[in-house]
Amino acid sequence: MGLRGDHPVYFFLVAYVSGLLLSSASLFLFGWVAGLALPVILVPFLLKRFWAKGGLLYWVALLLGGLRMGFQDPVWDSKHYLNVPVQEVYLLESRGEAEERAKTYRVKMEVVAGGIDSVWREMRGLVQVYLPKGDTLAASVRHGDRLWAKGRLSPIEGFTGKDGEYFDYGAFMAKKGVYAQMFLARGGYLLDAPERLSLRERLFRQASALQDRICDFLDRSVLDGSELAVAKSLVLGVRGEDAVEEAYRDAGIVHILAVSGMHLSIFACLLAFLFRFLGKRPWQRWLRLALMLSAVWGYSLLTGLCASVVRAACMSSFVALGRCMGRDVSTLRSLAASALFLLVVDPGMLWDLGFLLSYLAVAGLVLFNPLVVKVFKPKSRLGRMFWELTAVSLSAQLATFPVILHVFGTFSTYFLLANWVAVPLGNIALPLGIAVAALSLIGENLALWLVYPLDWVLRLMDGFALEVSRWPMAVGNFSLSLLSVILFYAFLLFALRCLSRRNVLFAKAGLFSLWFCLLVG
Repeated sequence: MGLRGDHPVYFFLVAYVSGLLLSSASLFLFGWVAGLALPVILVPFLLKRFWAKGGLLYWVALLLGGLRMGFQDPVWDSKHYLNVPVQEVYLLESRGEAEERAKTYRVKMEVVAGGIDSVWREMRGLVQVYLPKGDTLAASVRHGDRLWAKGRLSPIEGFTGKDGEYFDYGAFMAKKGVYAQMFLARGGYLLDAPERLSLRERLFRQASALQDRICDFLDRSVLDGSELAVAKSLVLGVRGEDAVEEAYRDAGIVHILAVSGMHLSIFACLLAFLFRFLGKRPWQRWLRLALMLSAVWGYSLLTGLCASVVRAACMSSFVALGRCMGRDVSTLRSLAASALFLLVVDPGMLWDLGFLLSYLAVAGLVLFNPLVVKVFKPKSRLGRMFWELTAVSLSAQLATFPVILHVFGTFSTYFLLANWVAVPLGNIALPLGIAVAALSLIGENLALWLVYPLDWVLRLMDGFALEVSRWPMAVGNFSLSLLSVILFYAFLLFALRCLSRRNVLFAKAGLFSLWFCLLVG
């Protein structure tokens, strides 16, 4: 489709992502593909074929994606630690919070300098640092903190999963710009306060301090056990107990625990209700936009800026800005534009499973939900409510389950039934949790009154998730190869095209893709 088409941003995104994938696989392969595609597009463009204008634009997107990924390769940076001799002591700067693991704390850091025999040299590059869990200093690492570490940078090794297949974890992390890891023993490092913080680091540290205050209040409240873990995960995105997450995963409702677009949508609705008195005059609309976006991005920062929240915040910002300017913005187009923006800022997000599943789920809701809802029209109001909820679950599951089967090899058998109960309970618990978190920063006495209904709702949700996870055959085991995943998505696209164009050719192509997908397995 050329520039006259209605969806250039979709094809631009596909071309840019293709460039990222080709360049990450092999710069040589990317160069051959880009070089061979140029004359194919350039000749018709010089002959003034209108469709070649779009083709040339998408070739530029392919080129930009390849160059964006290629320039991240440390081979071009002489100060990267891979291109510098091994040092005895390293100065590291934290780029995140310390994440608690089974035996260690894990934190992403950037190498600032390295020294040997009292001679220091400037260095760069991200590393994954593991700190001993028994050390109190390890848990106190915050954004921007500096670490004087005496250790060795070692390659990130792969591992063999439960299914017996080998996963090259080093190659996976390299696509995110992390090429080495460092294991530090107690006494082998010194934590130092940062000398000068950027605005980004100051915002992260302030958000972390607020999150700690809210977590401290929840720890002192009547919440305990799994309810406490779910409350922290639901409202703040703090990872809870593995047993709780496993029960929710087996029940097919683990998406409720992860702070996502649904959570941000509920938060945005609360903000819209609070700022409903603004919007009659142009300056009031812009003030309302500024207040809402500040609150949305502030909440996103409070939850740690995980991929799903960043996606939702970015997309809602595009939509809100368009509406404030008096334009009807397509949700799907905003989704594609936000994905393109985030991948330009950080190409490593493409290999973030949360980022991928989040975008697939929303795309499934936009594309499939209107079609699924029309399949069945209950007469009663209660029936329509349950069917609409079912349609939402089916649409999101249809778009995400091929990737889930490829990565995890399992699926929840009772996800439809579980979502009928869990989603309404989650929609009650989340506003209560947000209100408790906000009031705990203002006046704890007010927040204590809301903790009791929140505890009651969470007990219902936890008990239901645990019960469903214990049902017979609650988890099915089935895995899809990467080729099967691609073929299944091709089937979905052909099916959508067939329904919109009523073209038999698309129907045949879709059935062939599905047959080949089942054949490959």
